[in-house]
Amino acid sequence: MGVLGKLVQMGTDINDRLIYNYLLENAKKNAKAYLTAALVSTAPDLRAYFTEQLNRTLDFHSALVKLGADKGWQRPDSPPHEMLLKEVGNAEALLRHENPDYENT
Repeated sequence: MGVLGKLVQMGTDINDRLIYNYLLENAKKNAKAYLTAALVSTAPDLRAYFTEQLNRTLDFHSALVKLGADKGWQRPDSPPHEMLLKEVGNAEALLRHENPDYENT
């Protein structure tokens, strides 16, 4: 079961921030998959296709990052260790079936 399914099961209110995080995470996964496919493809037409899909995914990811910064959901000026501690806390809360503190990230 995915994260969204788990949160629905827990009765979590699915808000814009939660959907944003889901889209951002999937954009990252898609970019990794398309990059890998482009690198291992030997046929030029397949390589071109996967490269184009990677570029589209990167454009989508860039738009999501801008949206997150505009909404205050991402703080690029925060020290990396603070961001890591916050994300670890959110993951632990999710594993304990609590509501992660997405509003303050």
